[in-house]
Amino acid sequence: MDDILTRELARYVLGKMGLVPPPNLGKLGMSTGDFLLEKKLEIEYYDADNQKRKSAFPLWCGETRVGQSRMLTVATDLFTTDQEYHEFCSVFIVDNLAVHGIKHIFSEHEEALFLIASDPKADWKPNGLYGKLMITAALEKMADLGIPWRPAKDYEVLFSKLVELVEM
Repeated sequence: MDDILTRELARYVLGKMGLVPPPNLGKLGMSTGDFLLEKKLEIEYYDADNQKRKSAFPLWCGETRVGQSRMLTVATDLFTTDQEYHEFCSVFIVDNLAVHGIKHIFSEHEEALFLIASDPKADWKPNGLYGKLMITAALEKMADLGIPWRPAKDYEVLFSKLVELVEM
């Protein structure tokens, strides 16, 4: 049951950020061009023929503010060239507190991770149900209040955590 709930909560949170598969990718939230960074996430891998390949994937960075609180988010989409497989990874931090990471694979066999790290230099740990629900509730409240996402460029603080999440 927890795997199903984790997938649904990850899908929901990423959807609130606008990180959804086509046809709406690039039309909602942080996935629009305003949030796209010039920097790309470069990944080296071995293909089915055991040939070393390199791919570059988009990076989006955005923030939202409620009062004095700030939520900074960096995200990517590790898509296949045929666009049938999307793996969204998002790392976010609120007020320099714990870092949260969400990875959701939209494919025939959906998978999701919902992780937490006490700070950008700490190791990832599974996020408990309470933490997952609190994040989901906070994003829902922000959406209800109409609090917008704004483009941000200070992705460096979260970039290494995003790379760690992608490599999991």
